[in-house]
Amino acid sequence: MSFIGKAMAQPACHEDQYEVGDRCCYACDPGRRVYKDCPIEGRQTRCQPCAENTFATGLNRHKHCTPCTSCESERGLRLRKLCTKTSDALCETLDGYFCSDPLEGGCRAAKRHSVSCSPGHHIGQNGTADKDTECLKCIHGTFSNGTLTSCQPHTNCESLDLDQIQPGTDSTDSECGEHGSNSVGLQVIAQL
Repeated sequence: MSFIGKAMAQPACHEDQYEVGDRCCYACDPGRRVYKDCPIEGRQTRCQPCAENTFATGLNRHKHCTPCTSCESERGLRLRKLCTKTSDALCETLDGYFCSDPLEGGCRAAKRHSVSCSPGHHIGQNGTADKDTECLKCIHGTFSNGTLTSCQPHTNCESLDLDQIQPGTDSTDSECGEHGSNSVGLQVIAQL
């Protein structure tokens, strides 16, 4: 019986109200915050406008407004849409950055584009506002130090009438040297 009594004592607040103890108070409008809950049910909640650089979306029961997002250039962001009393600011990425934490219509965090790939890879596509630089692996018989936009073919030592001293890898060119030479070798022009 005591459970039923407690359940009946709980208020059933409407969508535009919130529960405070055993009463329902009306929520504040967008752009405003609760200054003081309603003293008795049916009386109006005391609301105040959000302070500068803060906002509140939708009907709310919050005692504090939310601080506006700062679109700092040091973080690779710039302002796309100003903060208002009823909506947060929207940020977008600066040139040379991509969004690492997208938010509907904007971006919360950005990272600088990679300017090179790791050795053995080439730059397949430069970075955009939505994604980082795309790095692609060099295929067999080619190499890249990571800064090239395409992998270069290994030097064919025989075609230069030289001996191959060291075969090429995905990050280095072949090393060629004179026939019968005991020297470490002469690296042929690496088309970098």
